[in-house]
Amino acid sequence: MNRAASPRMPPYADALTGLRGVAALWVLVFHLWQRTGAPALALGPLDFTPLAAHGYLGVDLFFVLSGYLIGGPWVAARLGGPKVAIGTFWRRRFLRVFPAFWAQWIVLALLAALGPGGFPMGAGEALLSATLTSNLVDGVPTLNPVWWSLPVEWDFYLVAPLVALAFVTRRALPRALPWIVLACVAFRILTWWLIFHQGMDWVSLYRWVIELPGRLDQFALGMLVAHALMLGRSGSDRRLLLAGVAVTLVLVWLLPRAGYVVDGALAPWLFFQFTLFGCAFAALVGAAAISRSMLVRALLANRPMVFIGTISYSLYLWHYPVLDGLSRLAKANGTSTASWRWAALAVIASVAVSALSYALTERPFLRHRREKTRPDAPRAAP
Repeated sequence: MNRAASPRMPPYADALTGLRGVAALWVLVFHLWQRTGAPALALGPLDFTPLAAHGYLGVDLFFVLSGYLIGGPWVAARLGGPKVAIGTFWRRRFLRVFPAFWAQWIVLALLAALGPGGFPMGAGEALLSATLTSNLVDGVPTLNPVWWSLPVEWDFYLVAPLVALAFVTRRALPRALPWIVLACVAFRILTWWLIFHQGMDWVSLYRWVIELPGRLDQFALGMLVAHALMLGRSGSDRRLLLAGVAVTLVLVWLLPRAGYVVDGALAPWLFFQFTLFGCAFAALVGAAAISRSMLVRALLANRPMVFIGTISYSLYLWHYPVLDGLSRLAKANGTSTASWRWAALAVIASVAVSALSYALTERPFLRHRREKTRPDAPRAAP
């Protein structure tokens, strides 16, 4: 790429959709592993249990991907590339996020209202939940535990134009990026110090550790990938893929075999985990964005992974309620969930419901969005 040319996001690669599928499947495997009794998953000398036990890291991968896909166009604009139309940006974000979310919100709210416990929210809490602002108030009930990450994404959309200011440079490593990372680490250390040493009155700060600003470094690392590619510093997609996978596996192997690092307050991991995995996942995002080699395309741009990636948002939303419903049904019938047959059924049901959700609540709005966008306009996100 000519460095003097106007910086633009690289053409969208199907491997990025496949990587989204990896993230969604990883989260699904984590919750499925929990539902099946957290079994050991060993195949001879190979122990895959840590991969399943820490499948929540799929959310971290989603955050880095969003940094690249959503933050990238803002970086290009700051470098003198195509400007981002605010109205178009927010219309596209709204159509991408809310139709599928509101459809599920209504379904789960009706099921809760008709259930034995009744609807668990007051009017104010319901408004916060439905508008993705529940993170502003501590202790808001939820109809779906995975919804916690949606306000984090939404908040990033708000701050992305500001974070992009850190990338107004043609240096390989923007000087402001280390400061963003250090600020996030310092914030996490300070927050945990308050919780550990100043009493439980400060525990409400926990949500800021796992949300913004505590995870801003992951989004910034995704933006760094966009910055590098726009300036022609692409490197080898094979090397990026192998480095990202190797670092991820080493880090997962070093983590405890069960439980959350953050929830378990396992120092020093809880201070640096987000940053370390953010770096590994940034390498994977870079490999998928380039995807020149047959290896990367074979792993991430194959039809099954692209399909899962296409429905990944609905899969993320629906897999937990489906697993929960099937678990309740199994308990009512005296059936164990600790079997490969139940696990296979749960996966098939999750994918089927998610494909239906995509067809009904995502695809029509994505088509509308494409019709409203000029054919030559840069794509901010799939």
